[in-house]
Amino acid sequence: MNFDNPLINGAIAALLGVLITIWFVMENPDRYKGVLVVVAVVSGMLGYTQGQPFIEMLKDIF
Repeated sequence: MNFDNPLINGAIAALLGVLITIWFVMENPDRYKGVLVVVAVVSGMLGYTQGQPFIEMLKDIF
């Protein structure tokens, strides 16, 4: 996978961050909508700035 485009990195990181969060709050994800938004924004920003190392860390968690 090519990690040269920061926008794609941010989108992938945001998606992985949200999927990991949903995995941990499986019983009632509607209750954690605010948390999901914060996780998506923070993961997207870290994926945009850090790129491949951050996405690799998220893939290892998932």
